[in-house]
Amino acid sequence: NWHCDNHVDFACTIYLNDRWEKEWGGLLKYRPHDEDKFVIPETGKMVINTDQTFHMVTEQKAPFYRYTLQCFGKYK
Repeated sequence: NWHCDNHVDFACTIYLNDRWEKEWGGLLKYRPHDEDKFVIPETGKMVINTDQTFHMVTEQKAPFYRYTLQCFGKYK
């Protein structure tokens, strides 16, 4: 579901799988300026979003789990 992490000031995701194919889904989808953008969960990639970034993860069809490290923080 679409959501924003407004309980914190920022959030980040670090992708940990050794291999990931776009066709497997599990993509981070977000909407800057009412235009859909996608992030493929590539090894070692880190994505940072603000508390106002609406986002979701697409349906996953991979033959194994998508592993990530999630971090949430506040500026104060």
